[in-house]
Amino acid sequence: MDWSIIEGLVLGTVLVAIGDGLVIPKMKEFGLKYPGHPMPRLVFTWAPLEASFVLSLFGILTGLSAPAGQGSVNVPILVGANVLRIVATLVTAAGLGAASGWLIPRRTKVVFNGQQTFTGSPVEAFLMVLAIALAAYGLGAGERGNELVPMGFSPGSMFQPELLVIVTGTFFGAVADRAVLREVEAILGGVWVFGQLILFSMLGSRTTTTILPKLHSVLPVIAVGLVFRCLGIFLATFLTLRLRGCPCASCLRGRRTHAIQDALFCFLSTVPRATIQGALGGVPLAERFFQHSHRKHEAQEFTFTAARLYIVCMSVVGMVVLNTLGPRLLEATAKRPP
Repeated sequence: MDWSIIEGLVLGTVLVAIGDGLVIPKMKEFGLKYPGHPMPRLVFTWAPLEASFVLSLFGILTGLSAPAGQGSVNVPILVGANVLRIVATLVTAAGLGAASGWLIPRRTKVVFNGQQTFTGSPVEAFLMVLAIALAAYGLGAGERGNELVPMGFSPGSMFQPELLVIVTGTFFGAVADRAVLREVEAILGGVWVFGQLILFSMLGSRTTTTILPKLHSVLPVIAVGLVFRCLGIFLATFLTLRLRGCPCASCLRGRRTHAIQDALFCFLSTVPRATIQGALGGVPLAERFFQHSHRKHEAQEFTFTAARLYIVCMSVVGMVVLNTLGPRLLEATAKRPP
């Protein structure tokens, strides 16, 4: 494929992200089954951070991809707008998440006409968190030109909606009382069972069997991506041995003993792909990216097709492999140094 750098970056950004909607619930399950094991918690933290990075990068690339209707691009203004968007998103989400994390555990202290306003039940806390997450998403949502909080000097919203929700949840978890957080997580785990049905039914409805004959053109992309992902994870695992836990020689030796299994578990956890690919895969086609390229239709169609094939292939194969080998790797490394 004789693609430009921007076309390749958009394709890579759409396809690279871990399937957080699949992996996070599985890490929660592994964490309960293997309490105290650091790997499920590591991947549990890793998944939303990677999703946040990908969403932020895709927002930057959108302005550089010459979508239909966009005038001439002033690169300094575009870069400044995206930096401002990320900073505004992080600051607003931090304030919203921290405020909700402090207020929700103390809601039972609110009294009106001598009556306690809130019951203090776990479901009540969960619904409050859900409402805050929806409000956060609404701040950044809106069609082009109809944003709730427009940037002003550049097209688009002041906030990145998905990143705003993720960071809001992160700060809520950091500030909220542990007891309230456990209650919310327990209810969310039950709700997510039905959430997965809705999410993946919607993803499946956008996928047809007509794309399967094109699998041969996507398999090399999958193979190269997985090879470099694996190499990167193994390299990062060995380079960070001294940074993860006690630095004494005995503990370092123990972590080195389990390093291969830990790296393999992390790699297997990144194989499932679904949510980001479903969310971003159709955007280049819908917004008609790459207007200055003579291969624009090819790039738009291939990105959309590759995203759907990633969902079909890697969500199924990835979860089967993770469910099969993940518990074995965790059991093999259960006894480990701090």
